[in-house]
Amino acid sequence: MDGREEKIRGVVESSISSGLFPGAAWLVEEGGKVVARGCAGHSQLVPVERTVTEDTIFDLASLTKPIVTGTLSLLFWEGGRLDMSNPLGDYLPRFKGGWLADVPVKHLLSHDSGLPSGLPLSELCRDASEVLDVIFSTEMEYEPGSSTLYSDVGFILLGRVLEEISGRRIDELARDMIFTPLGMDDTAYDPPPILRDRIAATQDNPGRGGVLVGEVHDGNAHFMNGVSGH
Repeated sequence: MDGREEKIRGVVESSISSGLFPGAAWLVEEGGKVVARGCAGHSQLVPVERTVTEDTIFDLASLTKPIVTGTLSLLFWEGGRLDMSNPLGDYLPRFKGGWLADVPVKHLLSHDSGLPSGLPLSELCRDASEVLDVIFSTEMEYEPGSSTLYSDVGFILLGRVLEEISGRRIDELARDMIFTPLGMDDTAYDPPPILRDRIAATQDNPGRGGVLVGEVHDGNAHFMNGVSGH
């Protein structure tokens, strides 16, 4: 593999030794040919140690935004089901009247909607059914389109727009329109318990019962029953 495998392994193992991360798996493909692949380190450290293998499953976390919500938005746009220039109020009519209802959908994708970066939903909502009400009552952080602020809130809202258009949950849309067609057999929201031994831990969280394995790490997604656009 022309030395690339050794170089990659050296960088990864050095990073593990420095404490940057506990473990990793990698695959590099060039021109349809695998030129490097391997794994090193641990997928869990406490209360038991588990080593990373080439089939370890990792929490995608914020990569959910481009892999799921961004991709679905483009598929809906391509199919004529979503107009990026339309205001949010067209897709969520019960919220017409507030500033956010007039913001075009495209600003959610480009992180310049005027929404804040994040909101402590578990503190502001009694349950997941109140999430949209809280988002639409949020004050404008800046004039939409005038600045850029990476926002989980915008993609939570965009996920709900896609659900409203389709009448289906975003995890179902992801499975049927992205994961299954692309052969992403081990990618899912709320992975089944049978996969637990292959899943890397994300955090030791005493408030949620200890080390998290196979459940979403993000607090807002957890509050929304593990399924969200962000």
